[in-house]
Amino acid sequence: MTSRINTSTAIIMGIIMLMALACADQGDPPTGSGNMVSFSGEVQDTLMARCALSGCHGLGSMQSGFTMGNVTWNEIRNGSGNHGPVIVPGDASSSNLFMKTTLNPPFGSRMPNDGTILSLQAQIVIRDWINQGALDN
Repeated sequence: MTSRINTSTAIIMGIIMLMALACADQGDPPTGSGNMVSFSGEVQDTLMARCALSGCHGLGSMQSGFTMGNVTWNEIRNGSGNHGPVIVPGDASSSNLFMKTTLNPPFGSRMPNDGTILSLQAQIVIRDWINQGALDN
């Protein structure tokens, strides 16, 4: 009888500890290298290769009211679509560019919409660039 009580107590205590860990603040998600992200050196290449395509957001295409055209900083920084500004400098979680690459975007489909997703590293680079102020660097 005592053995069964001790085992039950241990199981309950283990469950409580797991629940406490699951609810604890795990800190911010990984941020990559911690270095400043360069628009021209990192972000622009990803956008050109994965977003600024015919039938998506490239020249002559305007999905959801937004085109990247030549993928210049000015187009991205000041761009707007059917759901508001493309970027909110300093706030990736409110920026459509970043939100649309995440698992459950607040509207529409996850981008890119070609059946593949951006790598976690590419998502982190975009997120960090926006959070760092979406600089023209």
